[in-house]
Amino acid sequence: MQLLLPLDHPKLYENELIYGQANGDVCDWLARYEEWPLLQMLIVGPEKSGKSTLARILSCTYHVRILNGSAAHLPSPSTLEKQEIIIDDADKAPGEWLFHLINHQYLALKKVTFFSSTPVNQWAFSTNDLASRVRAFYPLMIDEMDEALRISLAHKFFLGRGISVDRAAVDYLLARIDRRYAALFEAVEKLDHFLLNKQKKLTLPQVRDFLSLS
Repeated sequence: MQLLLPLDHPKLYENELIYGQANGDVCDWLARYEEWPLLQMLIVGPEKSGKSTLARILSCTYHVRILNGSAAHLPSPSTLEKQEIIIDDADKAPGEWLFHLINHQYLALKKVTFFSSTPVNQWAFSTNDLASRVRAFYPLMIDEMDEALRISLAHKFFLGRGISVDRAAVDYLLARIDRRYAALFEAVEKLDHFLLNKQKKLTLPQVRDFLSLS
C-alpha cells in the first residue's frame, strides 16, 4: 500500500532539477524528508535521471551524510555515529557492508536512503538476509521521461554547457535519438565536442551535420 503525505509542489529543487511527471513523486517525498514515517527508502531510476543530484540536494538540505556505494573505501558501519545516511549507487556497494549498515541504522533509529539505477529484483544479493532487508525498503521510482520533461532536460543540459539552442534544433534531435535519459545526456555531450571549434549556438543545420556523422 502506498503511503500518503500532504504534499505541495516543492520549492526545494528550484534551479537544481527539472520537476516533472516522471520524478514528481520522488521530489515530493524528498522535500518532506523530515516527515517520513519510515526509516528505510529505496529510490530507483534510470541512468542520468537526476538521482545523484537528488541525493546531493537531500544531503545538503538536511545535513545527511552521503556515501557512494562504488567508492574504493567505505567506512565501517560500526564507526558511524548515530546519523542519517544516503547511499548513492547502493547496488554497487559490497553486500556485507550494506547488510551491516542497514542493521546499524535500524538499531540507531536513523534513516538510510538508497539510490540505485538497478531495480531491486535485479540486484546480485550476496545473501538471502541482505535481499530480505533491502526488499523491505519503501520503494520510489523515477519514471522514463514524458515529452515535456525531455524537452526541458535537453535545454537544461545544453545551457549547462554554455550552448544556446534553437527550438527547431532540439525538436529535430529528440525525434532522432531514443528516449533514455542517458541517450539524451550522451547526445548533448557529443554535440558539445562537435561544436568545440564552432560558435556555441546549436542550429538545425548543425544538428543535421552531427547526425549525419553519427
